[in-house]
Amino acid sequence: MKRSNLFFYFAITIFIFGLIVLGYGIIRWISYSPELELVAAKEVKEVKPTPNKASLHRNQTRILCQKNPFTLSGEEIKEVSTENSFDSKLVLKGTIIGSEKTAVLTVKEHPQESYLAKEGDIILQERIVTIKQGQVILSKDGKLLTLYQEK
Repeated sequence: MKRSNLFFYFAITIFIFGLIVLGYGIIRWISYSPELELVAAKEVKEVKPTPNKASLHRNQTRILCQKNPFTLSGEEIKEVSTENSFDSKLVLKGTIIGSEKTAVLTVKEHPQESYLAKEGDIILQERIVTIKQGQVILSKDGKLLTLYQEK
């Protein structure tokens, strides 16, 4: 009889220990925060984070947080022109840099008319050559012009 009681107490002890481990795992799972874990790891290594470092999306493309590119407010966007440039009919409202580069452009005369353009697209006889963060290079009749997004 004593031996069976000893086995019973041992089984109860193992069961309670298993419940404690399971409870701890569930609490960690519920309160898990990768941002806090990264901060804790950086504090341990005493590494200062670099400013304006872009985070990664699920598909490992960079996420760049800027001003809302979809706003159609009447803000004027500055254009930088050179002698070899032309006067563009388009205004750059924003750029979306990800797996595909996209620019949000509006027409100067009609700000409510907007376009989502990719590299190589032609809008109002102006070809989109390159899209970078906050700027678009246009080509018309062999002349180049860079449109900048106002900060």
